[in-house]
Amino acid sequence: MTVSQDNLQASDLRQAASMLAEKMETLLASPPESGRPAVAARRLEVHLPDISPLDWLRRRTDTPQVYWAGREGEFETAGVGTAETVAASARQTPADTLAAVRTRLAGSDGGIRYYGGLRFDPESAADRDWQPFGKVLFVLPRFELVRTPHATVFAVNLLTDEDEQNRKQILSELSSLCRDAGASPIDIPKVVSGTNLPDREDWSRAVNSAHQAFAAGQLEKIVLARKTGLTMSAEPEALSLLTALKQKAVNAFHFCFRPDPHLAFIGTSPERLYCRDGGRLAVDAIAGTRPRGTTPQEDEHLGQQLLDSQKDRLEQQLVVRSIAESLKVIGTGAIEDGTEVQLLKLARVQHLVSYFDTGLKPGIADDAILPALHPTAAVGGYPRQAAVEVISRLEPFDRGWYAGPVGWIARDKAEFAVAIRSALVSGEKLNIFAGAGILPDSKAADEWDELESKITAFTELVNR
Repeated sequence: MTVSQDNLQASDLRQAASMLAEKMETLLASPPESGRPAVAARRLEVHLPDISPLDWLRRRTDTPQVYWAGREGEFETAGVGTAETVAASARQTPADTLAAVRTRLAGSDGGIRYYGGLRFDPESAADRDWQPFGKVLFVLPRFELVRTPHATVFAVNLLTDEDEQNRKQILSELSSLCRDAGASPIDIPKVVSGTNLPDREDWSRAVNSAHQAFAAGQLEKIVLARKTGLTMSAEPEALSLLTALKQKAVNAFHFCFRPDPHLAFIGTSPERLYCRDGGRLAVDAIAGTRPRGTTPQEDEHLGQQLLDSQKDRLEQQLVVRSIAESLKVIGTGAIEDGTEVQLLKLARVQHLVSYFDTGLKPGIADDAILPALHPTAAVGGYPRQAAVEVISRLEPFDRGWYAGPVGWIARDKAEFAVAIRSALVSGEKLNIFAGAGILPDSKAADEWDELESKITAFTELVNR
């Protein structure tokens, strides 16, 4: 008689829960460490045999939930519950919130990560669906299942001022989370109806308005976006969608931020905003799009066409320029400036990409890095502030976290992706977002076709 893999994983998790419970009892019964900050977090871990964090998370009904998988496969994590939330009040800036996270991490254990993001335009008002995400929000999950190429661990994160009442609740939640580890089949409902905002006619008007801004000397580039709203035959399961997307999307960051069971922001973004590793900073400059070819010869032709396109090269050069200007403020000046342009080939599309690497000036942390870099010309435009103002006037919907930074912050490292190739799951509604870079020689019809190409990863899933 054989034992199912699901049963083996459930047994492993129950054993892990028992071990973590013992460690918690020991930790919380001990007197506080002298001089340890009151808001610092402690982390307890136990090792497990290999378990898929995403499959485990799909069986959880507890919220909030967070999922993150790095583009290079360095780690993936599934988080459930909340040890702490750090959010911006109405009067606080993103930098204020990021500084608060940095303060908490200063005295925390290694391995502690806060996951979150911010609105594309934190100063704009959020519509109803985006309100639970806040303008800036970072969460330290209560429980995490983390897999790296070297190990899989189950962890509980605790604040140093946890009391006896919380201890019982945490232990109860821990026991509940480890009852089984199987994953349910992926079942994606069909589309009942759909709308585009803006529609094709209004899109043409918006592109014409952008051309007027170019002619007036206000802008050199702007990225305009569209929201495709699909009503489904049943409420789509966000993590099932993400699982199906992940199976096809390579060289991408995969993420899910789920504040409640009926609301989730998911995506498979190829674009890194930045990675901070100690005193070094790496930044990507991505722009220009072509589809992948159906044969190696066609794919090579489309890639060369992209490399030879003056429009796409100009678009990418503006992204490089905007990043270089930001790095002059926060970097040491020793910038490998992304002059070499390469092709970034993804499952369905290919882009132009350049890479930056620089040292950071003394004292520069994420609360300075992120506001300096976001939004780049890849998702906003150039000049930055003028583009954001025109976007707010021309776009008839709330971007929310779409095209904003999403990622994580640890004490000595942080990484953020740009939240493109993304969608908001809200009840039976699937809102898919896509943007296109508009330049003086852009044609509305061509850019509309580019939007269609960028959402195919989602539309192919729900229309099959």
